[in-house]
Amino acid sequence: PPSLEQTQLEHYYDRKFSLGRGKEYEYTSPAMSKVLQGMGRCIRAETERVVVMMMDLRYGDGKYRNYFPNDVKIRQASNLKSEIKEFYKIT
Repeated sequence: PPSLEQTQLEHYYDRKFSLGRGKEYEYTSPAMSKVLQGMGRCIRAETERVVVMMMDLRYGDGKYRNYFPNDVKIRQASNLKSEIKEFYKIT
């Protein structure tokens, strides 16, 4: 559960930027920053390509999807095994 400090920061951001933005600045942005950092750790060289599986449907939602760079392709896989094979066959 949110701490008193987090709740107060959320209210502060709501007042400063606009109502409803506090949650984004206090929770969503920092969380997505950590997701992107974790994804980046998989890549050690510019020429590498990786598959990162994120097991949460929220990442496909527009609210979260906008945090990803344009070169990140987000898809819901119907047949994960074959899609990963296809990904590596292309490279």
